[in-house]
Amino acid sequence: MIKTLKGRLALIYTFLFTIIALTVFFYIYQVITGDLNIRIDEELLDDAQEIVAIFESSGLSKAAEEILLEVEKEEAETIFYRLFSPQQELLASSNLEYWRYLPALPKHFPRIEENIYDWQHVPEHNFEVRSIYFGMQGDHILQIGVEPVENGNLFILLFETFSIAFVVLTLMGAFLSLLVSKRAMLGIDRLRDSFIRVGHGDFTQPVTIGQEGEEIETLIDTFNQMQHKIQTLVEELHNVTNNIAHDLRSPVTRIRGMTETTLTGQQNLSEYRETAGHIVEECDSLVSMVNTMLEIAESDAGVITVIPETVDISHMIHDVADLFLPVAEDKSIDIQIELPLEPIQVTGDKSRLQRALANLLDNALKYTSQKNQITLSALAYDTYVCICVLDTGIGISEEDQKHIFDRFFRGDPSRSTPGNGLGLSLVKSIALLHHGDIQVTSVIGKGSCFQLTLPLYMQCQK
Repeated sequence: MIKTLKGRLALIYTFLFTIIALTVFFYIYQVITGDLNIRIDEELLDDAQEIVAIFESSGLSKAAEEILLEVEKEEAETIFYRLFSPQQELLASSNLEYWRYLPALPKHFPRIEENIYDWQHVPEHNFEVRSIYFGMQGDHILQIGVEPVENGNLFILLFETFSIAFVVLTLMGAFLSLLVSKRAMLGIDRLRDSFIRVGHGDFTQPVTIGQEGEEIETLIDTFNQMQHKIQTLVEELHNVTNNIAHDLRSPVTRIRGMTETTLTGQQNLSEYRETAGHIVEECDSLVSMVNTMLEIAESDAGVITVIPETVDISHMIHDVADLFLPVAEDKSIDIQIELPLEPIQVTGDKSRLQRALANLLDNALKYTSQKNQITLSALAYDTYVCICVLDTGIGISEEDQKHIFDRFFRGDPSRSTPGNGLGLSLVKSIALLHHGDIQVTSVIGKGSCFQLTLPLYMQCQK
């Protein structure tokens, strides 16, 4: 048990509780005993002053009579009086039958009107005797001693009571400390169980947050975020693996088919070169596809670090339009640009935003017939910018619009067009990476409008 954190916390709490209890008991004991001892001293002083007053007013004989009278009122076993001469001779005393082992001579010699208190052990008496030595006229010394039996018994009772209470409180403190430690560690126990589940590949059960305290709650919340991120990474890895296994089979099969056809026939050098060229093209397409899939997976998993920089949207739209202008001219497609007079700027990854816009424009050019028009526009609002790519192409059905941003999805009208179905998925990932979004509205036979929304300002995503 001492090896566990709960056991150690319980031991520490018990130790601190024990120290506090001992301190409190010691303080209470000292206050009570000190108060009782002060009362004893006051009573001894009163008795001494009374006898001294009689001695000074009526002489030695009257003082001796008063001593005998005082002893008659008290028990001779617990109190005594002795009056000494300047030569330390015993002039008068109470009944000393029970005080045979008292020292014959006084222990202290106070001056006149001076008093000295003393504790001393007297054999055959259970408790230490409290004495007062009082200096009288003519250098006489009065000694009065008392054995505080009642106080002593009370001290014993207090000590026994405190001891029993201390043991009981210590055991209760240990039990309560163990309960408190166990409750405080409930969150850690749940974390341990979650670590075990994660170790077996189960990422589906987040740790519940209890009432163990802010530190434990923060730890659990951090673990849940980490578990969710790991789950996302595992799912993305699984998706990429499935995509590679499924969608790379066709180009690999084509490469193998071209190679086998070339090797089994009677081809000349030009045919070998043509086949090699096709293989290089397919390999380039494979590399591009794998890189795009990995980029989408990393972006969706949130492991890409985006360092924001100022991006001029107007300038970026003109650059992308100039890049695809030769393709548009080959198809006699007119690219129109509609921008406000004032510049539009956002913060983000410039190269990724350019790639997203390029994919949208490339997609529009593929599915827009000759002698039609594509419009690029952008509008700035209070907190975001909306970039619109509007084409007059074949359009997208309502059913296909639900899956248009899925990986490798290609609608029936697009299967005859070159591509791998990853362009719009990449646009979606880049938009989400920048805390934006991408939406599409389309009508069959009339065209489509892709709207890319981006916040004006974004924080670095890690």
